[in-house]
Amino acid sequence: MLLIPKASSAVGDNIDEIPDIFFLRYCLAYDGSSKKKGDINDAANALLENLQWRYTEGREICERASEAVKQATSNENNNKRWINAPVR
Repeated sequence: MLLIPKASSAVGDNIDEIPDIFFLRYCLAYDGSSKKKGDINDAANALLENLQWRYTEGREICERASEAVKQATSNENNNKRWINAPVR
């Protein structure tokens, strides 16, 4: 698959931090069925651009969002319910 090597080139060893489901968005959106959406090469380029942002100027906001979701869904929160306070 073209997406994994492209992603790895952008984030190096951090590739293991990215869940497989993250890549599904690119596979579905850029399936080649529409000239507007493009093909797998367009998907790889969009993915690379996204990951470069997430690991540079967007890193802080992505890390904070990830931590807030972990807190909101932790087992310590009211019987595994979603708690809004950490994500506000």
